[in-house]
Amino acid sequence: MNIKKSLAVVSAFVLALTVGLTAPPSAASANDGGSQGQNGADHADQFNGGWDGTAIGLDARPYVTSLTIDGVSQLTDVPQSPTDDFWASPVRAAIYAFNSCPTGKTPDSGECYADPNRIGITMGYGNGDSIATNFASDSAAEFGITTNSMIDLTVQMNGFKGALGWTWLSGHP
Repeated sequence: MNIKKSLAVVSAFVLALTVGLTAPPSAASANDGGSQGQNGADHADQFNGGWDGTAIGLDARPYVTSLTIDGVSQLTDVPQSPTDDFWASPVRAAIYAFNSCPTGKTPDSGECYADPNRIGITMGYGNGDSIATNFASDSAAEFGITTNSMIDLTVQMNGFKGALGWTWLSGHP
């Protein structure tokens, strides 16, 4: 049963990413977009919850085990844990815990939770600290990602067995 749920979640991630990248491109802006990289998403601060502030902890957070673009892997090896860093290129995906408590805040229904009730996956290019998300920008041209690119992403849900309210992927075509 858990395998079917995990497969359904991962399939939804791949479908959402494929739909997002095959949508008609809007007018490209000079803005590359941007988001925290995985390092920022892992650590809670006074404003945001992070995986290290959740009840499951950093070692049990979901992580990417495979990312290919047009059949080319973006990893040098298969990660076995959330802390493995096998990115072969600047193209990567960061996984965020949403609605988890920031540093100093006590879990309270409707405010924040000990474990996130949803996660977000952002695909971009950059490093562990910061990723740009606009693949239509000039700075992303070297990665060759187009509206015709096939992106295959696999996420190991790991110790995260919480009830997800909803999940999304983001990125610009």
